[in-house]
Amino acid sequence: MIKFLVAWIKKDFYRFNPSLLDEIRNFVVTALQQDSNLNLTASRQLVASILEELANETRFFHKTQTFNPKILPVYITDTSAYRLKALFNYTELQIAEHLSTIEMEVYKRIETYELLDLKWSKDKLSILAKHLLTWIQRANQVSHWVASMILLQPSTKDRLKAVTLFINIAQQLFDMVNFNGMISVLNGLNISAVSRLHITWGQISKKDKETFDSLMAIQNPSSSFAVLRKTMDKAGKFLPPLPIHLSDLTATGEITDILTADDSGGNSPIINIRKYSIICRTVTRLLSFQQHKCSDSGMKVELQSYLSELPWFPESELFQLSLEREPRGCLPKDLIEKEKKKEK
Repeated sequence: MIKFLVAWIKKDFYRFNPSLLDEIRNFVVTALQQDSNLNLTASRQLVASILEELANETRFFHKTQTFNPKILPVYITDTSAYRLKALFNYTELQIAEHLSTIEMEVYKRIETYELLDLKWSKDKLSILAKHLLTWIQRANQVSHWVASMILLQPSTKDRLKAVTLFINIAQQLFDMVNFNGMISVLNGLNISAVSRLHITWGQISKKDKETFDSLMAIQNPSSSFAVLRKTMDKAGKFLPPLPIHLSDLTATGEITDILTADDSGGNSPIINIRKYSIICRTVTRLLSFQQHKCSDSGMKVELQSYLSELPWFPESELFQLSLEREPRGCLPKDLIEKEKKKEK
């Protein structure tokens, strides 16, 4: 019994609330210490070890109580500081490497228990998936940062450079087998405020357009991300794509835990082993590359700091800025004339 309690506390401490901790503590210090069948010295030692474990996990629960899963955006106030010139101080490879390094640091902190019971999608349980939620939020930040950097460029020429830059960054992330980062950048390019810039997209070179279309085909969600799954199987070690694994866990989580006698073909209900086997394989695969190290051609402190913060606009402001950059029904020649007048 005591050994079972120790194992349970070590394995499932994240499920305990203060009330349950008190009940276990009371059981240990009363019932177990008074059990005449236990050796007194051995009993005291084992009870002391359980109480020590409980004290440790109480500290953990106190920490998780203060966690706020919602992250506030770093709003851009000084738009001149985020013009394209700053980004062009670095190569696409350097930006991709720094993005991957930051993302890997978040990914490595995710624990197995955060991926169970769909915690990240439930208000009452999200407190127990803080590292996974941070990873999800980071992916969303990257997407909104990409869109913000494009729309902050005042001229069609600079927006074209920005779109081209991010297409090449997405390609670099793909080459580095950072599929999650690649998807985040592509999602930024596909935010409606950016995708509606028809004049800008119309000037993309044939080569860059082919690169973009090729990457979009890889991350196509049709047939349950069939192309991306096939690519992953050939890739070896990589930063796994969140959308696939969370989609798999969500779909599996909706399967019944218990099979009725009719479903199981037996005389009584049984646990749905197949469901938990699928969950186990999915979680194992998602976390299997946490020891993988990203390539590094030399870390730049300024770039690292900037990409860690990732300033961005919320989507409503992005769309308003998009309409200012390319008004509805605006013709290319009219837009060029308008931008020339502003430059003067």
